[in-house]
Amino acid sequence: RQPRSRVLSGYDHNLHDCRHMQASLCLTRENSDKPCLGDVWLNGHWVKNASVINPLEYARCVENCTVNLLTGQKCGDQSEPDVETAVRKVAELGFVGLTEEWN
Repeated sequence: RQPRSRVLSGYDHNLHDCRHMQASLCLTRENSDKPCLGDVWLNGHWVKNASVINPLEYARCVENCTVNLLTGQKCGDQSEPDVETAVRKVAELGFVGLTEEWN
């Protein structure tokens, strides 16, 4: 999945993997049926209000998600990302599938 697409999806789904934002802005962490602060009910689902919950702040929280996951960390881990280890890990993988290319 393209990084931009992943970030937008996580933002829309209760700030997925950004625990500190979820804790301060959402009624529940993982249940996207419940609203976060400033959400608006539109066409049958909750929509984030970007003037209340800044999408760039969320993007910064999960900006190292792929590197973190490849190195055994949680997506929203805020420690220094280990890019060299992540690159080595990709080289060791037997298969990498592009999810946006599959039906």
